[in-house]
Amino acid sequence: GASGDAAKVAAKNRQYLSPDALERLRDGLVKTGSRLRKEPLVAARLLLLAVDAGAGDDVRDMARNMISIALKQGTVAAQEGRGEEARVAYEGVVEIDPTNVRALKALVNLSSAEGSFEAYARNATRLLAVDFDVGVAMKGIGKALQAQMPIEAGELFRVLVEHGRKLAENGDDSVLAYCRRISSRVIRTMARAKGADEERAAIRALEAASSIAQSEEEAASAREWMAVVNNRITATIRTAVRNKADAVLVELLPDVIQLPDIPGEELSRAALYLCTHDEPVVGRAILRQLDAQGRCSDEGLAMLGILAVNAGQLQKANDYSARMVASDGRIAQRFVALLNGARRTLG
Repeated sequence: GASGDAAKVAAKNRQYLSPDALERLRDGLVKTGSRLRKEPLVAARLLLLAVDAGAGDDVRDMARNMISIALKQGTVAAQEGRGEEARVAYEGVVEIDPTNVRALKALVNLSSAEGSFEAYARNATRLLAVDFDVGVAMKGIGKALQAQMPIEAGELFRVLVEHGRKLAENGDDSVLAYCRRISSRVIRTMARAKGADEERAAIRALEAASSIAQSEEEAASAREWMAVVNNRITATIRTAVRNKADAVLVELLPDVIQLPDIPGEELSRAALYLCTHDEPVVGRAILRQLDAQGRCSDEGLAMLGILAVNAGQLQKANDYSARMVASDGRIAQRFVALLNGARRTLG
């Protein structure tokens, strides 16, 4: 309700409150939350806000109790055939506590009973991130492949390969054998990946497929599609820069910078865009990583040089200058002018 929303806003701004005001806020959150047993998810959120504002373990226990009530409500709804009501209860619990295994398992079971390939694969992926179960993983990847879901299929396959390797160290090759049997289906699904999120998942899955290949032909197929997906990722980066999609670049670049087949020139151009727009911290971090990898463009080195000059690190700036092949770019020219000015000042 409105009072709960006001309490949330106040809690988010608690650093601006006096100690007395903070205490009143905390007491109000506890009082309101403890009365909302018929709305346990709302109550749990308010009580956890009170904990964030300094309430003790007793209030945390009250919040856990409210979460348990919400889980029970979801279970009753599921048993009585009210699937949507059950799903809302379980999703509400996961929103509050993303690692709540009971809620995640309940969502997996609910989607299995309803026969939804997409929902089962999605919920299985979330569950396996906190509680690995071979059976759930195998069923989940089967449904993800049937539903042509590159993100879920790719993540489940990668997790299965990783778990299979650990089992193989103890003499159990069954999971790796299963991964090898479905590898060709995984590769075909990854070949359909489009968009930044799907392409990132595809690269990880294709790397896993290549690593467990038992023949050169299988490995070559995975590598071939990795090259295709790498080209798609490069195109996605170009499009994001052209469309000024900062959020896409901020999420994508840190994940793909380790991929050796993504051209350093493209990554540098995207990082420079971030440096000169609304995400300079991310852009500079990407440029430094590219520099450490020996893949930074001349314009990227120039930007790092400008940062060095501004920080009074003349020797580092000289090093960047010496490594630049071309100095005719806009940023490079600015760097050269700054560096020459700094040299004259010190000279």
